[in-house]
Amino acid sequence: MIASAADFKREPLHLSTSGSFNVLPTLALGLVIAWGGQHRTLLSIVMASVAAGLAYILDDPLMYGFYGALVPTALLLAIKCQGILWSLPAVLCLLINTRSSILVRAMEFETYPLLALSTAFAAPLIGLWLLRQTFTFKVWPVQHWGYWFYPGHLAALQALRFLV
Repeated sequence: MIASAADFKREPLHLSTSGSFNVLPTLALGLVIAWGGQHRTLLSIVMASVAAGLAYILDDPLMYGFYGALVPTALLLAIKCQGILWSLPAVLCLLINTRSSILVRAMEFETYPLLALSTAFAAPLIGLWLLRQTFTFKVWPVQHWGYWFYPGHLAALQALRFLV
């Protein structure tokens, strides 16, 4: 049987079944924005402005959206300056995670959404604090054990979610 043009419905083209791009476009735009904020030449500022505009336009399909593209710049500012700017990446990470129904569920005092939003807020603060520490232990080089880290940590998170 041969399908005719009438058999096909006009639906928007989706690159994935999740309805959003993977994290790489968000990271790429975020790094261009951070690069523009770091170097402050005419070219870097123009490129950062274009990247920010693209991130704003593509807010819906971008994983983590417009605010996610601003996180690298916020972290760069927080590393350079101490004080109140440390809260900027934390607030952005919190805003990133309010795009779904998690905020409504957190306002109803459900445990998992409260923990997720608290973790999103605390993670950049903990990371910035750890950057300022001096450690004396050796970090293992990533060799073949690193291939199993990503699927292993996803399995551990799923097991934790199942237990809670």
